Amino acid sequence: MPLDPTPWDRLRTLLTRLPGARPPALRRLAAALCTLLALALLAHPGSPGPRTTPVLLAAKDLSPGTQLAATDLRQSQHPTDAVPDGALTDPAAATGRLLARAARRGEPLTDLSLTGPRLTALTAGKDTTAVPVRLSDPALAELLTPGAQVDVFSADPPEQLAEAATVLTALAPRAEAGESHRLVLIAVPRQDAARVATSSLTRSVAITLR
Repeated sequence: MPLDPTPWDRLRTLLTRLPGARPPALRRLAAALCTLLALALLAHPGSPGPRTTPVLLAAKDLSPGTQLAATDLRQSQHPTDAVPDGALTDPAAATGRLLARAARRGEPLTDLSLTGPRLTALTAGKDTTAVPVRLSDPALAELLTPGAQVDVFSADPPEQLAEAATVLTALAPRAEAGESHRLVLIAVPRQDAARVATSSLTRSVAITLR
């Protein structure tokens, strides 16, 4: 037997020591054992790899207020137990939605990455509604961050429209539409939502940071 015998060497040595063992019989026995081993491996294959789930990622760096297009998204398989809660999986469900915050390339997107009732409720409370308003001073939008609290006023006539509204996101003006004012999505108490929305339809509004 070799100094460092393999399992096959040990098996062959053991078989040659059996009473009445002959080479042809050994070959037949070895073939039978190999067949049984192959059948056992087929019946019990190696353990499968970890389960995976498709997850939507940002295909590039994205700014807050981006209206997501198919080219902004890519899908990747992630281990199921490492997928974030609320992770987005369907590109069709995310396309056309507004991104509430900045996202880096390769970052998984969740339901809280997009504007919607879930984000509004968790950011400002269940008794609030998201309302878009146009700012009379577009430069002020650069100072706003998601979660900031502001008071909302109309300029003509001077009137406070909402107190302690919460900023959800700010959208960049669309050059192709000839827009100059910045559109900001804010969460306001339900009782103030109609007044703020109506005022914003006909005029720009002013806000002050709290």
